[in-house]
Amino acid sequence: GGGGIGDGGAVTTANDTSTNVVEAPPPTPVNTFRLRLVTDCALAALEPGATPVRHGSCGGSDDDPEGLRRPWPATALLTDGTRLDVDLVVAAAGVDPAPCVDWLPLDTFPRGADGGVAVDECQRALGGGGSVFVAGDAASSCRSDDPSHHWFQMRLWGQARASGTYAARVMVGEADELALGFNFELFTHTTSFFGQKVILLGLYNGQKLEHEPPADVVMYSRSEYDPAPVFIRVLLLRGRMMGAVLIGDTGLEETFENLILDGIDLSRFGAQLLD
Repeated sequence: GGGGIGDGGAVTTANDTSTNVVEAPPPTPVNTFRLRLVTDCALAALEPGATPVRHGSCGGSDDDPEGLRRPWPATALLTDGTRLDVDLVVAAAGVDPAPCVDWLPLDTFPRGADGGVAVDECQRALGGGGSVFVAGDAASSCRSDDPSHHWFQMRLWGQARASGTYAARVMVGEADELALGFNFELFTHTTSFFGQKVILLGLYNGQKLEHEPPADVVMYSRSEYDPAPVFIRVLLLRGRMMGAVLIGDTGLEETFENLILDGIDLSRFGAQLLD
């Protein structure tokens, strides 16, 4: 008996005792995710999508034999002329003070590390002869860099409002650097996330503590879900509370605020501080 090629592509001979070799079909292409970062252009416009989406070379499916599905929801037009069909657009806005103050001469108005105009504790620009005040997102506060303070600058509307009000009072002679008040004594921020109250106090994420020995910085946290979700995390530096994160109705915000400002040594309590 001679050999032959069967219908399945197997090659055999009469005396062959080895495993049949079958020619494998070519691999089916698979759609893969590819991330492409574009940093030299921006989103110029969004247009209603009308281009049908084809499943590449994978062919169709039982309910879509031609490999088509719904049209793209939108087409993104970039500033460099590129058009991208998109399923989802996520818009993220950041705060950059530099574009707001570019018109001020750099040699007259020094900038802070974040690009804002450097100001003293009265929101007075460090240049300009003392007659220029800067507040809100355009300012870079020197107080934010002082590790002895539990306050730091974060470009939030609450801080912008407080700094603008304070600068106005200084300008008309109703306040000075001794009248900073509680707005600049302790960083506080209250918001809501997924329906839960969120309170951030002090140096809650270790801000300004980057150069401290790691062994001197301790975090304790506690979470519970019955009867309601609650999360508590505190940060201590050499036994003294520096910041806290409170999620849910903890009722501890005032207590922790006082503990941070008083600087009491809490070392002996350890994790029981959260009980």
